[in-house]
Amino acid sequence: MAATGKRKHILKGKGKPLGNSWKKLIGEALMKEAGRIGREKAKALDKPGTGTVVIRVPVTFFVEFGRKGKRLARDGKVRCSCVVTEDVCVCYGQCDFPDCCDDGPIFTEG
Repeated sequence: MAATGKRKHILKGKGKPLGNSWKKLIGEALMKEAGRIGREKAKALDKPGTGTVVIRVPVTFFVEFGRKGKRLARDGKVRCSCVVTEDVCVCYGQCDFPDCCDDGPIFTEG
């Protein structure tokens, strides 16, 4: 499903590149969002019971590299990361560009 650009954009954090903190922040965000969707999916099941609910959560990372001419000048740093659902885009880091929520994978069930 293509992004429409009409979803709510939520920016979390201080608006600075994530740097090395991305692993912890995104891990926590992923589990929070997956838990929310998982609870909704479990409530919607026809038969209550035991078992598992599997949630697929695509995450988009924007990695920034410095360059000199045609060569990369340094290691990359995670500038921004977003979890995009049908109706909301939750971003962490320096996600201050217009297409941060319009491109990339969309969260879907399945």
